[in-house]
Amino acid sequence: MPALPIKVTARVQRGVISVTAALMLLGMLTFFSFVLLVIVLSTTDSRLSMLADAVLYSTTNSYNAKADAQQMSEANTPQPNLGLSGLQVDASNNENAAQVQVSGRVDRGSLALTDTLGTSDVLVTHQAQSKIHQTTLEIVVMLDVSNSMKGEPMTQSIKGLRDFADILYAEERRDFSKVISIVPATGFVNIGHRPEFFSASAFAIPRDWRLLAKERGWKDLLHPEVPGRWRKAMCTVLPEVQDELTSVSALTPSWIRRLELPPPDQNLRLHMEWMSKPAIEHYENDMPLFAYYYSGNPKGKYSAHKHEQRGLFDAPDCGVSHIQPLLNSHRTFLKALDTLYPEMNTNNAEGVMWAWRLLSPRWRGYWDKGKSELPRDYQHPNNRKVMLLFTDGNHLVDVAKRDRKQVALCREMKKQGIEIISIDFNNRSQVMKSCASAGQYYIADNRTIRTVLKQVATTLSKIELTQ
Repeated sequence: MPALPIKVTARVQRGVISVTAALMLLGMLTFFSFVLLVIVLSTTDSRLSMLADAVLYSTTNSYNAKADAQQMSEANTPQPNLGLSGLQVDASNNENAAQVQVSGRVDRGSLALTDTLGTSDVLVTHQAQSKIHQTTLEIVVMLDVSNSMKGEPMTQSIKGLRDFADILYAEERRDFSKVISIVPATGFVNIGHRPEFFSASAFAIPRDWRLLAKERGWKDLLHPEVPGRWRKAMCTVLPEVQDELTSVSALTPSWIRRLELPPPDQNLRLHMEWMSKPAIEHYENDMPLFAYYYSGNPKGKYSAHKHEQRGLFDAPDCGVSHIQPLLNSHRTFLKALDTLYPEMNTNNAEGVMWAWRLLSPRWRGYWDKGKSELPRDYQHPNNRKVMLLFTDGNHLVDVAKRDRKQVALCREMKKQGIEIISIDFNNRSQVMKSCASAGQYYIADNRTIRTVLKQVATTLSKIELTQ
């Protein structure tokens, strides 16, 4: 039987895929694109978060938050940056908080394997905020610059105050969070040229000097030739003298409290030196002292008892060292220290009175128009008011009244929450000890003063930031 022929047919299937397989493949590509996009966005968000934290830390205590934010973003943005473009950093701050927003765009089209998820850019934004628990400081250094400080005591004191500033301003950048005022006290306190503290009547020529003023061409006591005015100095009549208090008992608590009143309620009067020619010819900075005599009561025959013919002289006890208010930088504080010179007598009580006025909210806006919020309220949150009372001697003139006045002033200041740190320098004084707040009385000498001031500055400079 013959063999049957076998026919074999071969077919080749070309480029054919089922609908199901196609859908599965598209789904896988979309899924992988989604996963990749999520990973990239998550990584980008994480990096933006770290950048925001870095910027926040830098700008929390910054003078110019926006400029610092830009510098930090440029320094901390990775290159290459996973397709991140259009990076924007916005920062702002105030005394209580700081805010940062960092945003950028991720190119979704360059990451997706399909266009199912879209091709437009994805905006990634991260925000960060910190709350600042920062103790602001208002400090007044009441410094005895009497003649006994001349030489090594003054040299070491200035070095100590420089150390004090180095520590206090070391980490500080925000305006007005730490301000220091200096009150140099001798027999009087030179408040500087501050006619706005006085009423117009305070500058009228008193009767006893009208003849002299007519000869000299002075229209009032603000004339630039008048002793004190030519050197931009003003010292006020001691309040106990102006009010003619003759006994210690007259320095009552109510009288002491009135010393805090603002300038319009004070009736301040300029101190005028007329009893005798100045005992010295030059101040410690070589600035001369001038004396003016009426022609009818000349220098060689001068009598202070010739009323209406009195002379007028520069006051040795109204020295060249003057109040330096509300210093808010390391540079300005060090510059102010260079204006201090030891001269004449001790009147710590008068210095404490002016220190109170530099801390009292009743004097807000009077000391510096550019710092109109200072001094702050007594109960201002997270604000400390501190007087650093620094002297090397006791009162030698009108001792009972001045001691009583100083202690009473300190008592009223502490009632308002002002901390008083007393540094008895080469001295032991019960008045200084009575003035000090609890645990804030220090004894120092030429050898230890710098250590003591460093310790005080370290305690005062602590700042806490919380986020």
